[in-house]
Amino acid sequence: MIAADSIKISRDFSAHWYTREGVPRYDANVTVARREGLVPSVTTILQTLAKPGLDTWKMQQHIAATVNTVWQEDETQDQWMENIVEECDRARGEAAQLGTEVHDLLEAWMVGNDLSFDGMNPVAVQAFLAAQEVMREYRTDAARCEEMVVGDIGGCYYGGRVDYYTDNGILLDYKTQSVKKKRVNYYDEWPMQLGGYAHALQGIKKVGTLVISTNPEDIFAKIRWWKDEKIEHALESFGHLVRYFYNAKKL
Repeated sequence: MIAADSIKISRDFSAHWYTREGVPRYDANVTVARREGLVPSVTTILQTLAKPGLDTWKMQQHIAATVNTVWQEDETQDQWMENIVEECDRARGEAAQLGTEVHDLLEAWMVGNDLSFDGMNPVAVQAFLAAQEVMREYRTDAARCEEMVVGDIGGCYYGGRVDYYTDNGILLDYKTQSVKKKRVNYYDEWPMQLGGYAHALQGIKKVGTLVISTNPEDIFAKIRWWKDEKIEHALESFGHLVRYFYNAKKL
């Protein structure tokens, strides 16, 4: 029998902190945050939520890695298990890198920078082109991309980097996902994240998620516009979570 506690798995948790002026502090941890009065990012706060969908995906990756990783004759059991973990990390890293490339291309295009696809993942390029078609009507002088915001709920501050918003009240967040059979998985934390951003920005009238499928066999993009009552309820839930985070971390 394999001893589970002999498997070395790195903790998949990345906390982001900001000053109250919205300046990123990538070197900070919770101890520094307490001392200097830094504020957590929206995504860091949302990491305290259980994510059954993400947990299922991770389990699928581990199962696939176990099946695909051959136990070599000259390997110990621990070495084999570490190879399985490395394969899982590689798959997660590739998915994250793909999403980053799509985001970067969208940002560059939205602000009018020259685009170069040299050396980029072809799937990322095709996914960007699909998103580009959807976003053409929103590429205006009123658009703001990848800007920092800081919000306050009952004295509990938080920060974040907003993918897209406009001066006339449109807010969008970009999500990449390997969609199968056109069935997008919408997660509860998505409107909560948007609710936090909308509260920080003020004056937001229309809130949506731009979903970009990175499945090579089914690449497409579409916007899910959230109802006002959904965002209001999500913001209320986010407010409870912010207060819990501050209490749990002793901020």
